[in-house]
Amino acid sequence: MISLILSIVSLVLALISLGVSFWLYLCNNARANLIIHIREILSQCRACKSWDDRSEMKLFSYIGAEENRLNSYRLKALVEVRNRAYDYLYVHQKMDDENAERIFNSPYCTWRQFLRYEVLGAKTDELTV
Repeated sequence: MISLILSIVSLVLALISLGVSFWLYLCNNARANLIIHIREILSQCRACKSWDDRSEMKLFSYIGAEENRLNSYRLKALVEVRNRAYDYLYVHQKMDDENAERIFNSPYCTWRQFLRYEVLGAKTDELTV
């Protein structure tokens, strides 16, 4: 009887360990993609005509992160950095062309949306809010 209980406990622990490992794998992939995306947004900012030395100096205070230290930020903080980077890109694109409509759709991504759609890979119509 005790050996059966120990077998069940070891099976449960193995499944939990497998689940945690898979979750960490998903989070690491999402982190890498998020950092790449933030850097792409910042390169689009730098490509704007309005970008200058002052913009570069304001970058940290505007997005709330150091670009060369993105790997050290928590995943939740990186989601906020990306939201702010989108806003900064919009500011510079608007300065380049005052009459232009918003050139891209910069969705505000909440932490919950990030987990659902970017970590777990759900499509918007698969989940309900």
